[in-house]
Amino acid sequence: MVEHKRFEARLNVYVSAELQRKLEQIRDQRGPRVTVPDIVREAIRLYIDNEEEIIGSRRHFQRGLRESIEATKSELQWNTLVTLAFLWQLQSPVYTATTQQQISFKETFDKSLAFATRSWEPLLKALARATEQAFIVAPTEKP
Repeated sequence: MVEHKRFEARLNVYVSAELQRKLEQIRDQRGPRVTVPDIVREAIRLYIDNEEEIIGSRRHFQRGLRESIEATKSELQWNTLVTLAFLWQLQSPVYTATTQQQISFKETFDKSLAFATRSWEPLLKALARATEQAFIVAPTEKP
């Protein structure tokens, strides 16, 4: 005799004779170690996992989080490019005036990328210190 897991909650469900026959067919295809209750549990689990309207559903949460992260990454990349283009427009005339050479956005981008690649650790530490200092609030005086 095959031994099966014991579960702490019990659920009684009435089904049509046709549905019961289909469940038994699936059981017969899967072999002697599978029972109809195993198939019903699996079906319930698949239904709940795929049901996006249920709040707290694992797949719904994961999909929503993944979409949110992708949207945030795209927005961050776009904002970074716009900021770089803006800075290039501000700095380009200064660079041209001091070096008597025109510099393209691509050249500026490549130079900035090379600098950031070489200096990312100290830049990140400086940014962390500046951020930390920006959030320090001086105590207010009592009247």
